[in-house]
Amino acid sequence: QPLNLKDDAFNDALAQWNADLFLVVAFRMLPERVWSAPPFGTINLHASLLPQLRGAAPIQWAIRYGFKTTGVTTFSLQHQIDTGDILKQASVHLDPDENGSTLHDKLLERGKVLLVETLEDLAKGVLKSTPQSQQDIDGPSLHAPKLNRQNTRIEWSQGVENVKNTINGLSPFPKAWTPTPFGDIKLIKASIPQTLVHYEHTVELGLAVPHHNHLCIWCGDGWVQIDELTPPGKRSMTGGEWLNGLNEQAGIWGIDP
Repeated sequence: QPLNLKDDAFNDALAQWNADLFLVVAFRMLPERVWSAPPFGTINLHASLLPQLRGAAPIQWAIRYGFKTTGVTTFSLQHQIDTGDILKQASVHLDPDENGSTLHDKLLERGKVLLVETLEDLAKGVLKSTPQSQQDIDGPSLHAPKLNRQNTRIEWSQGVENVKNTINGLSPFPKAWTPTPFGDIKLIKASIPQTLVHYEHTVELGLAVPHHNHLCIWCGDGWVQIDELTPPGKRSMTGGEWLNGLNEQAGIWGIDP
């Protein structure tokens, strides 16, 4: 990949291909000089049903938002990111235990087919475009911003479903995390406890307790079960394995040292 997409040598090399069309999948922002060069422009594949989830991380955010359905979109590149006219779309169902990896693979397979279908319709002269402003979406318009340390930190006040979806959506990359009395712990898999968690004392937000050899955290409206985590400097392990190696109470999670 070229370091500078505006480089004359790179653009001269592209021009020598005499391409009728460019296809772009999971690439960085292209300058207009590149995407407008072919006669048929440039088609991008985006991992959401645009205009929903515009942005750099639509796969992870679809799970974080608790979507039941997402999908893939082919669209024509324009000046502003993810705003071009929609060409074709296909939906994908999210399973209750979906994580970033499994959803990525679903969208990858459906996206490959959608790209071919888009090119076939273009070749037949039947490909139609729809401005995103005319595309209906279910619910409010939500974005999928780039993931960073701040927005991958778990906020235990956000409730069980949100916390569970965030942990699973950010797995296996970049992973959710939380400060704990034992250092920053990465959270890889979460679920809702199968049995009622009994705790005889006053519960506090972020309280971590053992429950039938599982690790559970209080989220304000209920308990979330941490099925897999990575402690600082150690391998990934189940919540139960982590508890077995603990010689003290798990403490309150989510508080900065």
